[in-house]
Amino acid sequence: MLFYFYDVFLPADPRQVKGGGHSPNPGFSSTSGVQITLRRLNDITINKANRTVDVGAGLTWVEVYEALDGT
Repeated sequence: MLFYFYDVFLPADPRQVKGGGHSPNPGFSSTSGVQITLRRLNDITINKANRTVDVGAGLTWVEVYEALDGT
């Protein structure tokens, strides 16, 4: 019901957040308004001792897989 309320009664927000994404071409985004890109949040920290990885929100999965290859 909550999703229905937002879809029907609230206007679409022209601001959208984009993670790594895959199409930087103009006109290919999911909004005609302002697009906030997280592309520069691209750090990967691998902690082998704890067997954890911290991944930046601006990365694509290909970049993550390449960083993890051979670990």
